[in-house]
Amino acid sequence: MVTTLAYFEAITEQNRVAGGPERPDRDGNAKRVARALHLAGVPLLAGTDATPYVPAHGSGLHRELVLLTEAGLSLTQALAAATSVPARHFGLTDRGRIAPGLRADLVLVDGDPTRDITASGSTVDVWRRGARQRR
Repeated sequence: MVTTLAYFEAITEQNRVAGGPERPDRDGNAKRVARALHLAGVPLLAGTDATPYVPAHGSGLHRELVLLTEAGLSLTQALAAATSVPARHFGLTDRGRIAPGLRADLVLVDGDPTRDITASGSTVDVWRRGARQRR
């Protein structure tokens, strides 16, 4: 299941700022459902939707990882939800993990996201299929 927690959080905040109808704890409910599914052993895939306004382009997945940890996933489980779990779910056996012979799609970050998940948003460099990408 793709959780879309960052979308629920962002749309709830956007609605609040715009003075729209109250939807108390919509994002809290989404986190509780994600936690229950995780505890039941349902594979969670990190991902989110976006409106033209929120979450801001490029930030949604990193916020999603933070929210997954708030929903009860460990830091490494949240990272797996963005890497190896989707690869396995979609049958992409050549990616999602770092191992000899696998496709080298890598992101270098400033920090250690296994100790601080927000470090996932501090991209330093990117490799796609083993080739460093221009930024």
